[in-house]
Amino acid sequence: MKDKYVWQLPTHQSNLTNNDYIRYNAKLHCYLDNKSLCDKHIQDTKSFENYDIDKFLNEHGEGYVCKKCLSRFRGLKNNNGKAR
Repeated sequence: MKDKYVWQLPTHQSNLTNNDYIRYNAKLHCYLDNKSLCDKHIQDTKSFENYDIDKFLNEHGEGYVCKKCLSRFRGLKNNNGKAR
């Protein structure tokens, strides 16, 4: 299960420069097949940095993580990756 879920900061594309950027107040989101578990973001997860969620939570706490993604990820983790 762990390999198909990735934690990343969501990126946005600038209309002026056509470059991707990360907003200053962005929170980590969990992605499965390039779509966040909270259904708010879609991005190519192969192009951006992944975070180890356990390490990140130990260092920074839950304040910088999408609550909906974290809740759904924990539900899936407790269900061994099976959808409810």
